[in-house]
Amino acid sequence: MKSFSYQSEVPDSRRYYELWTAIEKLKRYFYKYNGVNCEEAMLETLQHAVKHYDPNKGDIEPYLKNLARNASKKQSNVEIPCDFLEETVSEEYFGTCIGDPTGVVREIIAEIDYEIDKRDEIARLALSHMSFFSLFCESVINRDSTTRYFPESFVSEILKISGQSKKFNETLLNLYAEHRNSLAYFVGADINNDGTWREADFEHIRKSSSKRVSLCNNAGDTSSLDSEGALYFRGNLEGKAVVAVDYYELFNSLCDLVDCSTEGITALRYDIGNHFIVRSLGGSLSIVNPNLINIYSLFRSEIITNILYDLNARYLGCSDKFIYVMANKKEGAHSISKKLIKNIEIDLKATDITEKLIKLK
Repeated sequence: MKSFSYQSEVPDSRRYYELWTAIEKLKRYFYKYNGVNCEEAMLETLQHAVKHYDPNKGDIEPYLKNLARNASKKQSNVEIPCDFLEETVSEEYFGTCIGDPTGVVREIIAEIDYEIDKRDEIARLALSHMSFFSLFCESVINRDSTTRYFPESFVSEILKISGQSKKFNETLLNLYAEHRNSLAYFVGADINNDGTWREADFEHIRKSSSKRVSLCNNAGDTSSLDSEGALYFRGNLEGKAVVAVDYYELFNSLCDLVDCSTEGITALRYDIGNHFIVRSLGGSLSIVNPNLINIYSLFRSEIITNILYDLNARYLGCSDKFIYVMANKKEGAHSISKKLIKNIEIDLKATDITEKLIKLK
């Protein structure tokens, strides 16, 4: 029979919620070591963690796994802090806790969860649907009930989050008030552009890859082009020029703009709390919390796309510093005009390196 103990200090409800959430994520692990006694072991672990876990001494997951492995070895009864339950649930519920203590805990967790403001989820929604989020909030502020189009994914998320928190409206409008101007700036940062900058066009890069000429190293490897060493080529360059475009400074400055992780906004990155989104110079929006390695690759592909269009060229390859293309040999065909995109100055220098190439036999 399960027993109850009284403890002098009532655990903080958020701490109780966070610990139970962490335990539930490891439910399969508890089942592995405790079988049919899994639920009882989880409850015992919750009680122990509330009393003894110190986050300054290590991560929660290894701590909980250790308790899970040893729960079945303990002979002591599961204890529930009754003073906490008494303050949280009604007497009617409390009267049933002897028969189903886990059910009571779940009811408590659900109640605590409903009290939490869900700012994190709303922040993610704001970043993943920027324009629609702003439109929705403006409609709420202005009491505008006229028919507006919102995508199904946005509507379902709104309904899901609002149904999980009674503080949804307050949190939504507070977050929007904090970010209203910066959201508008981020969405509309292209207004003052001087020049054209395209999104990455992978199909154009593929079709523009030269079949007539290939660049390589002295071993004939086309995948490893050295910016400092000698470059070799295969094929016929008659009437054509091989041009090296120095993209190193631009590429690194773009990467620097998305490497930051503080809450706020750059020309290419927007952070709210634990979430962020990235927008390329060409306007491509990432998913929320993207892998930055993929973003760096997108930036490089976008630069290649624009060089190919600006020089009407064929793509030959790239190194860490240069993008190599094959263009017309005529004078003036290798000039790339300056641009100002999202307040970032783009000044790519193209150099004819045809005479420096060595023909590979």
